[in-house]
Amino acid sequence: MKAFAYGAFLQWKLDFRNKNVVLTYYVVPLVFFAFMGGIFTSIDPLAKQTLIQSMTVFGVSMGTLL
Repeated sequence: MKAFAYGAFLQWKLDFRNKNVVLTYYVVPLVFFAFMGGIFTSIDPLAKQTLIQSMTVFGVSMGTLL
């Protein structure tokens, strides 16, 4: 487990050195999450109750497509 934690930390540290990786895998999904969350709540105010679940599905889908 210690080796896995070290590997994950090292990969995370190396990811933040590359600006393209930060933009693609960290900034774009967060902006997408905020943008689509705003659209969902403006269309249907009751969507706030299920917004976290639906945006989690969108986030996982977007992460697998990237």
